[in-house]
Amino acid sequence: MKTIDILLPVYNEEDNIFHFIAECNKVIADIPDINFTYCFINDGSVDNTKAVILDAIRQYGNVELIDFSKNFGKEQAIMAGIKNTNADACIICDVDLQDPIHVIKEFISLWQDGYNMVYGVRNNRDTDSFLKKKTSALFYKFYNLISGVKIPYNAGDFRLLDRKIINSISKINNKHLFMKGIYHVVGFKSTSVSYRREKRQFGKTKFNYFKLIKLALDGIFNSTSVPLKISSIFGVIFALIAFLWGMEIIIAKLFFGNPIKGYPSLMVAILFLFGIQFLFMGLLGEYISRIFDEIKGSPRHVINEIITKDNINDLY
Repeated sequence: MKTIDILLPVYNEEDNIFHFIAECNKVIADIPDINFTYCFINDGSVDNTKAVILDAIRQYGNVELIDFSKNFGKEQAIMAGIKNTNADACIICDVDLQDPIHVIKEFISLWQDGYNMVYGVRNNRDTDSFLKKKTSALFYKFYNLISGVKIPYNAGDFRLLDRKIINSISKINNKHLFMKGIYHVVGFKSTSVSYRREKRQFGKTKFNYFKLIKLALDGIFNSTSVPLKISSIFGVIFALIAFLWGMEIIIAKLFFGNPIKGYPSLMVAILFLFGIQFLFMGLLGEYISRIFDEIKGSPRHVINEIITKDNINDLY
């Protein structure tokens, strides 16, 4: 019999745990010949999320907990779930039920047809603000333009990964993770399922614009060196412009006796070039800081404990 782990990264989601399990149980009850396990990755929650998951382990036989020592972020929580699953496949899902559970039936059907990865694609963004819709669209376009790995527009973490992809992703040891890119960098046969994203029923989203910007930067700087190449091209262009401008000034002075004018325009040019220079120094700094993080050897995440039905009585 095949096994599937449903990986559920959670941070302060105490109100959603039992509600999710109840709704999901209604769906998986109709799927034959597969054993499901709910694997919650507690990303340093400060509410009663851990206690609620422990109650779920006691009540249900197919619930497990990977408990982080502190908050490391959703990307690390997903990676920890992938690295620790022994199932034939895993389904990554949010516990807030914005990604409709019934879609996993289509995921599993396509997986059984031979696809190694089946990912959900949102056909609406009604739950997002106008600003988030626009910035998200710009990010996807820019990322796919400069990166060698193309990520499907409006595809999130909601997806099924089979054992081949799990094994491949588990070998990746980057500290800065951008899972949407990592899913597709390993290749294999994949397809998509379109679905409508619902509103969150309980609690509030834990993402803010600062976290989204950081995630976007991690995606760009971890996936491509194109920004560095762009800075080199700009450097050559501005050096050529400066050389031609200097030659024009010298010729005008030596051969035509024209006085050297344009102090305001010169200052504007200098300030503009300094701004460009500091911008590209910042880009270089982003790459260097990531190299530093990778080589200093600090852990990507720390697992406090892994709790299942077999050891919960020994621990609690």
